[in-house]
Amino acid sequence: MNQLPETWALVELGEVADISSGVGFPKEYQGQTSGDLPFYKVGDISRAVQHNQGVLGEAEHYVSQAVARKLRGKPLAPGTTVFAKIGEAIKLNRRGYVQKPCLVDNNVMAVKAREYIDDRLVYYYLQTVDFADVSRSTTVPSLRKGDVEGLLFPLPPLPEQQRIADKLDELLARVDGCRARLGRVPALVKRLRQAVLAAAVEGRLTADWREENGGGTRRTSYSDLTIGVSNVAECPDGWQVMPIGEIITLIDGDRGPNYPKQSDYQDDGHCLFLSTKNVREYGFLFDDLVFISEEKHSILRNGTLERGDVVVTTRGTLGNVAVYDDTVPYKVVRINSGMLIMRSKKQLLFSKYLMLFVASPQFAFQIEQKRSGSAQPQLPAGVLKTFMVAVPPFPEQHEIVRRVEALFAFADRLAARTAVAQARVEQLTPSLLGKAFRGELVETTAD
Repeated sequence: MNQLPETWALVELGEVADISSGVGFPKEYQGQTSGDLPFYKVGDISRAVQHNQGVLGEAEHYVSQAVARKLRGKPLAPGTTVFAKIGEAIKLNRRGYVQKPCLVDNNVMAVKAREYIDDRLVYYYLQTVDFADVSRSTTVPSLRKGDVEGLLFPLPPLPEQQRIADKLDELLARVDGCRARLGRVPALVKRLRQAVLAAAVEGRLTADWREENGGGTRRTSYSDLTIGVSNVAECPDGWQVMPIGEIITLIDGDRGPNYPKQSDYQDDGHCLFLSTKNVREYGFLFDDLVFISEEKHSILRNGTLERGDVVVTTRGTLGNVAVYDDTVPYKVVRINSGMLIMRSKKQLLFSKYLMLFVASPQFAFQIEQKRSGSAQPQLPAGVLKTFMVAVPPFPEQHEIVRRVEALFAFADRLAARTAVAQARVEQLTPSLLGKAFRGELVETTAD
């Protein structure tokens, strides 16, 4: 440990705090949703950390004072720090802070500062300790009282303890606020992408482009064209709305007796064999790939991709979509039976426009209306071919794709910057705690 300020002392935690364990909690006393004392378990501590900055509030179980006496449980005082003392929960390093008298079960250990020691400082100090390193390395990890009592605690004078704790309260509250604000960004980015797609397939994204290029401005009601989808209200004049089955050939993966089994899979081989996990909301994910041999590929009938094909998931997670274009480095690719190939049979659709239409909220609405199955949702080809698709003139399709890709690139940059900011924010708490217990957070005085 770095040199401490002259007025500080380095003491064992057991010299300045009382360490205790919880009590057994028989099932006959569990399940009460109100009572004199909350009875906290490890799960309550986890929820407090995840949703309430570690402060223990409501519990899943309560007991009366009479039951507490039967259990021989001594209520913990406000200001006590509690944490898991056995099992894998130790490695999560979650600390709870008690605000009112309570009991804890025998899987929990408690640390309460003695007189003239600030409870908050002990709570913050324990957040710097990795109990995975302190615990006994047995089949089931565990912490013993002596393990915690022997921790070396940097002890400032009492007035300085309070200044440090006050400063940490202030700064860590700001960190939590920043973390919460950044945590909302991914959902906003997703909403942005969906709003872009909705505007694209309704013609709003390219309204100025049509005016500049002599396109029509009159809008035709989708309901007049029997689309039957209430949230897709209208499209521009000059666009066509038609069932997918009229302009797209739907091709399933081969389901016959020669369908590849896991024993046919190879880490490398002639033909890439895609599963639904390789198709995400808007593109392929080339992780955990499997291949099949040229011999196996040659005896299958359906499911081989051609450049320009659009792939959509039709089992499990429905409507994930990707296009097999020249950017995909694999030359021979097949899909499994949880997906369909969408192949244009009339040169009316640009593949990338079709992909963004399938990814749009309008298409998702049709999926929700016509999907089948509950435990394993499905979208059979016979149903999918009835879905309506809005088809702009070919030049406008390309312009729509160009604008969507530009806006998605902006969204990707925003998401990437948010991830970097989140990583930096996660480093702030340990950095601030480190400064606090090196005597660098507030001015050190000879109190």
